[in-house]
Amino acid sequence: MSLKLTILGTNAAMPAHGRITSSQVIENEQYAYLIDCGEGTQIRLSEYKIKRNRIKAIFISHLHGDHLFGLPGVITSFFHFNRASELTIVGPVGIKEYVTTVLRLSEAHMSFPLAFIEHNALSKELLYQDSKVEVYAFPLNHRITTNGYLFKTKTRPPNLDKSKIEEFDLSITEIKQLKSSKDVHRPSGEVLMAEDFLIRNQKSVSYAYCSDTRYDESIIPYIKSVNLLYHEATYDHSLAEKAKERGHSTSLEAARIAKAAGADQLLIGHFSSKYRYPNELLEEARREYEFTDLAYDGYIRYIAT
Repeated sequence: MSLKLTILGTNAAMPAHGRITSSQVIENEQYAYLIDCGEGTQIRLSEYKIKRNRIKAIFISHLHGDHLFGLPGVITSFFHFNRASELTIVGPVGIKEYVTTVLRLSEAHMSFPLAFIEHNALSKELLYQDSKVEVYAFPLNHRITTNGYLFKTKTRPPNLDKSKIEEFDLSITEIKQLKSSKDVHRPSGEVLMAEDFLIRNQKSVSYAYCSDTRYDESIIPYIKSVNLLYHEATYDHSLAEKAKERGHSTSLEAARIAKAAGADQLLIGHFSSKYRYPNELLEEARREYEFTDLAYDGYIRYIAT
């Protein structure tokens, strides 16, 4: 199973240079998941032809405006698409109060139920799952409580190699044991090793989202060996002190995290408006970690093992 990532917004603080603020969509063959929801997100959803009723859950990293001021508009827009299915909203404590207050004061008409999962992550914890993915939250080091998110696809149980059923004259009980990854010990002393009878399905695919955060090596165990890592890179490294003061990272620091975590690929975003063209951030990151790419509004990537 693969995942499809579509970047909707890459700018920090406010829209600028044709870039909206933080927002992106992860999709599998059945569902879509919105990650952060800055101003202009619903415009991008239409522009990039994301089918809104496929969005099963929305994940908000923290309660700064450039990551959630587009959320009320997106939620209320579902009414115009005849949505009836439940929408889950995941975020730090306070996200429910924010959403319900805006909906109440604006007298928004809702045609579908909302479910909330509020959580201030202190370690890596499973927060959400459905038939396709597991999503873990982990703490980031920003000025306010901020969750990072790790998406992992669920793998199907291994299949029994049917050609071996007749070859080894397997009984129903033995088939069940082997399918449960248990070795079979026959009265004759013969041992049938489950690994020799099972066909393993594709490995899990993983994507980690690290929005606003200072350089913090404590997150490395949470994102170890991830297939794709999105890590903020608000400034170039000449502004490292400014980044630290404001709770952000430089492109060099993002690359150091990706390298230490053994990520297959790094994607940097959340660019300060001082960079009309953030190519210098990409160049700086690649000097530290060559497997780095530059996010932009409309960027699409398929993530696979």
